[in-house]
Amino acid sequence: MRQLRAELVGRLAGVHSIGDIPFDIHRHIRAEATQLLGDPAAYPFQGRGCGGDVAPSGGFAQETRIGHYE
Repeated sequence: MRQLRAELVGRLAGVHSIGDIPFDIHRHIRAEATQLLGDPAAYPFQGRGCGGDVAPSGGFAQETRIGHYE
């Protein structure tokens, strides 16, 4: 989703007035939304995940602290 949003924002980056809006932008948005609502296995852009790039191997450094009240 982030990559789709970045692609759309990039396409609209040069818009400064209503006349600058790409004529077919609504078709592009509708086509992407239709594909997102379809079968996930048939989505043509494999590798587009919700987080963007793949995290580096090695895991994450995370610590959870639990407070104890006495």
